[in-house]
Amino acid sequence: MAAEFKFIVDRAIQKYQRQIECLQIKQQKCQAQVEDLYKNDEKIKNALLIECNKDINNFNNYLQQYRQQQINSMTEICYQELQLFNDINSLEYKTAKRNCIRNQLLNNVVFEQNIQLKLNGMQV
Repeated sequence: MAAEFKFIVDRAIQKYQRQIECLQIKQQKCQAQVEDLYKNDEKIKNALLIECNKDINNFNNYLQQYRQQQINSMTEICYQELQLFNDINSLEYKTAKRNCIRNQLLNNVVFEQNIQLKLNGMQV
């Protein structure tokens, strides 16, 4: 079931790929400007390059952790709901599994909104 949720979560992340790419472009422009303006001062250049990379690094760390947390949470919720069934081949089990996945898909909207809020905070 985790594979199904991984697919759902990754598909949600794909919706924001263009904004993520814009954040990467912003980082690359910042790096190029710093390299050009401070090519003779390594100390300042290195400090500013760290600043250039801060947003994308923070976002990537956030997304990696939040993605895994979301997959784990969705999987755990459904496993708990499905523990009540003895026969995984029964129609009741299959219906409950389908309903749980559907409910988690609806709950995934919050995940998407949080990604958008994080990106908005970075002024992509």
